[in-house]
Amino acid sequence: MDGGLVVDRQEAGGIRWESARRPPDPRLAGLVDGVTGYAEHADGPVVRRTTPHPAVTVILNLGPPIAVQGRRLDTFVAGLHGTWGTTEFAGSQRGVELRLTPHGAHRLLRIPPGELADQVVELPVLDRVVDRLADATDWATALDLLDAELLALADDGPEPDPAVQWAWRAMRVRHGDLRIADLADEIGWSRRHFVARFRAEVGLPPKVAARMLRFHRANRLLVRGVPAAVVSAACGYTDQSHLVREFRALAGVTPGAFVAELDPEQVTFLQDSEPVELLASDA
Repeated sequence: MDGGLVVDRQEAGGIRWESARRPPDPRLAGLVDGVTGYAEHADGPVVRRTTPHPAVTVILNLGPPIAVQGRRLDTFVAGLHGTWGTTEFAGSQRGVELRLTPHGAHRLLRIPPGELADQVVELPVLDRVVDRLADATDWATALDLLDAELLALADDGPEPDPAVQWAWRAMRVRHGDLRIADLADEIGWSRRHFVARFRAEVGLPPKVAARMLRFHRANRLLVRGVPAAVVSAACGYTDQSHLVREFRALAGVTPGAFVAELDPEQVTFLQDSEPVELLASDA
């Protein structure tokens, strides 16, 4: 069954691409934030900037290797990052991208998120999944097989710390706009203990995670065409120059340069992959 499968095909800027999306199996709620099948062909080399975002990314590669920070990789996992990087390919690509929650990465991959932070690694456990997907003749079949494999991996994985999960959800809802001391006080832990437990369960220290979430919201709004002055106010930056400094630190470029260098496929993916809404007072 297609389960709400949406397949989109487009061509622009020397790139032809196809994407296939549908919600993950409901039993994977809290583990998998999103699933996207993709196939693309570019007339020349494509170099893309990757920026910090609140998901552990898994690329189940069904095509040629992809260069990540200059390393040629097949299937790989990228933990939560506090800074930017690059990917590069030439010709054709095909595969499935998974966006996992930190707990989802721990449960499905059996690796604590703290060990994945700022890392890009290949994991043997995913080779079997890729072998299964390689036999699929269409996206609906591939994503059915993927759901089955993920459910099997999730069957007896580790459980999260409920206090840290509550804190992470609170940070996500507020896009990082809260005080770390308040979260620790609400849970009833010392700040030192909270920071240590959060880093182990999520992958980044809470202050770094909050900074990443605020930046992530800002870049999604910019891609949607929201003016930088409005974005800086909506995301809690002191002023537009503060926004620019954060983009230089976390993306390596200014906000304007970040948006300008996105290729048409990236723009479509960023606009479609995750809904971002301004608060009513920001509209």
